[in-house]
Amino acid sequence: MDNGTKGMSRAGRGGSRGFSRGGARGGARKVSQAGVAPPEKRPRMDIATPESMSQFSTAPTTPAEPSSATPLFQDLADQGVLKPNLLQAIHNNLKYKTMTEVQAATMGSILEGKDCLAQAKTGTGKTLAFLIPAIQTLMGRPPTKKSIRAIIVSPTRELAKQITDEARLLMTGFNFRSHTSIGGLSTSKDQKAVLTCPDLLIATPGRLHDHLSNPSLKACFTEVQFFVLDEADQLLDQGFSVALNKIMALLPPTPKRQTLLFSATVPNTIKQLAGKLLRPGYALINTINETDVGTHERIPQFLIHVPSVNTVLPSLLALIRAEQASTDKFKAVIFLPTAYQTKLFAEHFTHIGSTLTPFLPTYEIHSRLSQSKREKTADEFRAAKTGVLFSSDVSARGMDFPDVTHVIQVGQPSNREQYIHRLGRTGRAGKSGKGFLILAPYEAAYLTQIKDLPLAPHTLAPTSTDFEVSNSAMSRVPEQTKNRAYSAWLGFYKQQKGALKPQALVQMANEMACGKGGFGLKLPPLMWTQTVGKMGLKGVEGLRLTKVKPGSD
Repeated sequence: MDNGTKGMSRAGRGGSRGFSRGGARGGARKVSQAGVAPPEKRPRMDIATPESMSQFSTAPTTPAEPSSATPLFQDLADQGVLKPNLLQAIHNNLKYKTMTEVQAATMGSILEGKDCLAQAKTGTGKTLAFLIPAIQTLMGRPPTKKSIRAIIVSPTRELAKQITDEARLLMTGFNFRSHTSIGGLSTSKDQKAVLTCPDLLIATPGRLHDHLSNPSLKACFTEVQFFVLDEADQLLDQGFSVALNKIMALLPPTPKRQTLLFSATVPNTIKQLAGKLLRPGYALINTINETDVGTHERIPQFLIHVPSVNTVLPSLLALIRAEQASTDKFKAVIFLPTAYQTKLFAEHFTHIGSTLTPFLPTYEIHSRLSQSKREKTADEFRAAKTGVLFSSDVSARGMDFPDVTHVIQVGQPSNREQYIHRLGRTGRAGKSGKGFLILAPYEAAYLTQIKDLPLAPHTLAPTSTDFEVSNSAMSRVPEQTKNRAYSAWLGFYKQQKGALKPQALVQMANEMACGKGGFGLKLPPLMWTQTVGKMGLKGVEGLRLTKVKPGSD
């Protein structure tokens, strides 16, 4: 089966073919093989130098021309870099014969043992590009001591689970064990599993750092031979830079450990990280062509300006009604800035979905849910033919939901990259999709970050019925949910560039809580003094303060 045309829920994803592997020790070696595009048409591969780093993300590249033959996993075996029994597992367990563009561009260098910084989009088969070499490492010389031998670090629990599923399928028939170490799971059970020294550990940064800092687990990491940072730019965006530096400092130094960084973007922070983590002479492989048309250029996108904070929910309802009426099997992911706003919108819409024709089931996924609940919800939404998923940024990247027709972003994303990654949940596998961005007046400054993107103005006029239905649904949302959404809203918008001044910000939040069409509260929620201090809102009029942490009594 073609690795690029099999369903998008697996690691092998589509993309044009005809790219060869690149790179060898001591310099960039050009490899010829039947059916592979000529050297000038391949993704760029360099050896790390200051000059190559400065050009890595900006130098123009030329896409491969269509070829009558596509690169095969068999080609890697024929070149002697892929073990025959692992090739058999790829064929039999995964049912893949051909490589995706990213796999063909990166795996040759990785299988030769080089450290690598690879720029690759999500949904391009990059998971297999590092999993196959990881498994081959496990098939090599066993460690002198019992130890975890390969570690893959993922920015989110959901992506870690997807990597684990793919790894276990690939390892079927081999005597290897894997373990997923993520937040939300029992710490004691997790530690016991790590103490058994599974061959492959897939982890989120926080939990991995906890294990490495635990003296009783230190011996489990003495001979790590293979280390991967997946979605490295997202790891840094989420504030894991300090944790990653600590993780690398806690891992025993070894010149024999191979380290890989996969990243959708390569800003200076990623280049600096690569300089710290990768061995000299590592391979630079860019699989993203400037001539490629990304989702953010291909998918129709629309901008909706709403007049006030309390017209956001009625406007969203009006939009959903209109798009559902014009779309067969409407299936949308709606992104919110914070976990508690996501919870508020989901609980609000739960009381609205039954009023729509046809009925729209509601799903929610965010960091405040247990891991088991998040996994259950993700599986249910994947299987759903229609519905609305309210999500924080835990599903902005890495998670694949088939047949999503719409992405609706309510409120400003944290940055330009997040807007693009969220939009990428629709229009996958060559299918069509639509994107909408709903902004209130206090979010206008965000538009400077995406001024080059093709957002068309979209006029929307909620009806009196939309307001009545929205207000009725809000009256049934628990007060605790409203209180937490209020606090989260203040915290998020206080941090944004071009944000309202503190006094205006608090006035806006209070209008959302108590004003007409808002949460329907009689008074603004109480704010813990410590939280207010951390937000930088100490002394601002309009806040109701308490020295007791809400919910602790």
